[in-house]
Amino acid sequence: MVETKLTPLYVKTAAQKFDFKTIFLLDIQRKGVTSIGAIPECINLVTLDLSRNNLSNISGLEKCIQLKVLNLSYNKLLSVTVLQTLCELQRLEL
Repeated sequence: MVETKLTPLYVKTAAQKFDFKTIFLLDIQRKGVTSIGAIPECINLVTLDLSRNNLSNISGLEKCIQLKVLNLSYNKLLSVTVLQTLCELQRLEL
């Protein structure tokens, strides 16, 4: 599987948006992602699907304080404690 780096350009292209502030939904599943990269720059992100990747660390996601739906299933996560500060989170899949 090819490793995918979530650069700012990759995230904007996946969301089909040019401004991080206008990204509310992001679906990046099954892409071989090993790092959340530029996702914390999406400060208004409400729904994020990073399922079926190779993530072991999700540090930085705590900056996405608007997240309501988060799918991290089928990854290699060691800890999800950074998510404790996400008060708006309504649905979490691990």
